[in-house]
Amino acid sequence: MPVEKYEDLIKQIEKIQDESDLKDYHAFVYWFIETSFEQFERENILNSICDGTHDKGVDAVILDPIEKKVKIIQSKFERAGNKTQFSENDIKLFGGVRDYFQNRRAFNAAMRSANPVALRLMNSAFDGICKKQYSLQLIFITTHKNIPGVEDLINEVMGFKTNEFSVYDYSRVMYLLNEKMRGFTPSLGHYHLPYKDEDKIIVRTFPFKSWVFTVPIEALCNMANKYHDNLFRKNVRDFLGLSVCNKGIRQTLKENPSNFWYYNNGISILCDEANMNVENKYIRLVNPQVINGCQTVRSIEKFRGELQGDVLVRVIEAKSHEFMNALTLYQNSSNPVDKRDLKSNDPIQVRLKTEFKIQGYYYEIKRGQEYDKMRKKYPAMKCQYTRDIIIKNAQVAKALAAIKLSPGIAVSKGNEDFFGNSYDKLFVSNISTHSCLAPLILFWWIKESYKGAKRKFYKFDKPFKFKNPASYYVLKLIHEPLNNQSDWERKVISFYENSDWEESTSFSNKLNKIVSQYFKVIYEAWRSFEEPNHNSYLKKTTTVEEIRKKYKKEIGQLNKQTLNIFRKFILKQRSQ
Repeated sequence: MPVEKYEDLIKQIEKIQDESDLKDYHAFVYWFIETSFEQFERENILNSICDGTHDKGVDAVILDPIEKKVKIIQSKFERAGNKTQFSENDIKLFGGVRDYFQNRRAFNAAMRSANPVALRLMNSAFDGICKKQYSLQLIFITTHKNIPGVEDLINEVMGFKTNEFSVYDYSRVMYLLNEKMRGFTPSLGHYHLPYKDEDKIIVRTFPFKSWVFTVPIEALCNMANKYHDNLFRKNVRDFLGLSVCNKGIRQTLKENPSNFWYYNNGISILCDEANMNVENKYIRLVNPQVINGCQTVRSIEKFRGELQGDVLVRVIEAKSHEFMNALTLYQNSSNPVDKRDLKSNDPIQVRLKTEFKIQGYYYEIKRGQEYDKMRKKYPAMKCQYTRDIIIKNAQVAKALAAIKLSPGIAVSKGNEDFFGNSYDKLFVSNISTHSCLAPLILFWWIKESYKGAKRKFYKFDKPFKFKNPASYYVLKLIHEPLNNQSDWERKVISFYENSDWEESTSFSNKLNKIVSQYFKVIYEAWRSFEEPNHNSYLKKTTTVEEIRKKYKKEIGQLNKQTLNIFRKFILKQRSQ
């Protein structure tokens, strides 16, 4: 990691010190919370920090009501980063904080002589864990080097489960810094974009100033070469590579550049401020962002032939966040952008992506940012996304549709509905990561039950032809008895993350038998209703109620068996 990158971190920490009157190690904690948990605002962060001596080894306490977690942070900061290792003793001492929450007597003994701020925050933490059933997560952050075997120390020796104790060493902190620099809209300063004087300029002055004019393709390439990814932070999707559309752009650049202006829809640039310099034939843009036309500009940037021709450009000057968000949305409402693209910058999706990242999962919300593609581009990602499991919000939406709306909707609809008319029903404002992940894990288990099956399924030579759409009905039917069980979602996730091979295999074998019976009921229901096509039958929103009504006894028995298996293996466990 280049030295100047660490200097960027120090500069950000010093800025926080100046603005908030914090010591450097507390400013480091502030930076980490601000970077990792974007939903927390300045006052919330400051109120979470334990200031002063006698903090009992705790630098910050965060109560997250959405994720139902108490997150306790300890920092070990040195200005000369990556010079020395932290020690095993640092980890062991901080791990001892878990013992504070065994009972009130242990807590009172541990917090004796604690300073008032630490006592207030830790009392809130104790109440959250003991009364509200929040889970505890310890987070150790440092600018020191990692020590070999720290994961084994935490999991094998100290007995912490997955996500109960996270360590952010120098490398992981630096990855967070780079993610932050990529993930927010940076200040780009001003840029002089030339335009063609011989073409007319259209100007609109109210309510937002805007200009429409012609720009040489080479001038756009120069701007893209200067700013690269930073020019597209507000776009709803990243560059999609050699898509059909982008191949067409390249072909026009190569074979018919004189008609590029006519063939291309043009681009839209949003900026904080713009001024025309008529004498020198350029427009001065302050903090420009391409909000529509990313594929065009990136295709031009990557073209290796001679650049000729022109492109239509619209510049809009605005600082209203409400207008800017609406503009970005509506500028990208035409095909081939789908509804999922338009929700890629939605605050709910961004929050879920951030929280999943802390847990080691990659949550994919934007086309062009597929995990394999991003990992090749940013190899350091492997230090953050430790699970090598990709969660796509489209998959989550389909699973949520099955349990919240109807399996028929999950089978028949797609992103246009899930991220359109049904979005607010599926992704409610306070949805948590465990509410997204647990149904998806159930669905993965159901799919595993027939994965690679070679035998016939009744009249189907290939079982998946029926079982793929029917899986959403099985998910709905299995979910119903679980949904009444306390904290079932986090317990399912804990089992998925922490169970050993023997326990996991035993659970799967028993669950698979029940899943097979659910499939049998759904198949027999289809045949009994004399619907010639199983797909059309499974796409109806009324089908699940028809199955419940006709096979009430069979489903009731299967639900009891399901609950018994989950109680034996999963629901008995204390959630992490």
